[in-house]
Amino acid sequence: ILINCVFLALDDGNSQSNIGKISGIADLVFTAIFTVEAMIRIIAQGFYWCGENSYLRDSYNCLDFIVVLLSYISFAGSGANLSFFRALRILKPLRAIKAIKGLRILTTALFESLEGLGNVLLFFSFCLFVFGIIGMQTFGGRLKNRCAVTNTTTGIVSEYLERTCWPNSKLDAFECETDAGEICADYGKDPNNGVISFDNILVSWLTILQVTSLEGWVDVMYYCGDAVSKTISAFYFISLVMILSLFVRNLILAVLFIKFNKEKHADVLDDEVDEDDGLVLNFFGVSTKKLN
Repeated sequence: ILINCVFLALDDGNSQSNIGKISGIADLVFTAIFTVEAMIRIIAQGFYWCGENSYLRDSYNCLDFIVVLLSYISFAGSGANLSFFRALRILKPLRAIKAIKGLRILTTALFESLEGLGNVLLFFSFCLFVFGIIGMQTFGGRLKNRCAVTNTTTGIVSEYLERTCWPNSKLDAFECETDAGEICADYGKDPNNGVISFDNILVSWLTILQVTSLEGWVDVMYYCGDAVSKTISAFYFISLVMILSLFVRNLILAVLFIKFNKEKHADVLDDEVDEDDGLVLNFFGVSTKKLN
């Protein structure tokens, strides 16, 4: 499996090159090996209708079988750009999850936590919708204003500055320096080439998601503070970061932590039950090796 992954990584996509030819031959060899492995297991265990231990009753065997089928599909459609199916054979190392105890516990805990994570996602979506509406009502259409330098003679705008503003604001928005010949004019575009905006719900969600990533969120807060109110902007964005970034992130970690402890405890109990069964059998003089 590891060698197969190495050959897939070395494939340059050019079937006429030396590496491409070697990769193609290796592809045939590995497909044949995987096919023989699947056939031996099917003969030994039965395909599906031979009880609980049948080949396709195991989800990991189903994964192996699908990977082998996709390999043959890639051969049949090599001229139709279907060769990307070969990369799916890298999924075979997932069978190691059954053999490694800690990895099995982590994987099981992750899948068991999907329901709880779905509730967290629902809460995040609700808060995203609420903050998006508040942002639209508060900052919508306000971020297009910029301080502009005018010609003292003609009064025509000669240069737009980067800082947002709001003319004759009754709140603590930024006011341009009129003594230096600056006015607050409509620039026609939101900051960062229109990416930072609250003009509609979609761009509001995009701006909020950028803020929740904590990447440049202070700049967004300053843009909105200069355009509307520094106090309102600080309260809005600090609340947004506290709830949608820090709280939700810790909530996700809490769900995963609880499920991991639950699976770990269940695995410990299973080990204790197996040990108790072995002690009882040895007490009555029955060999556990013979039973196995």
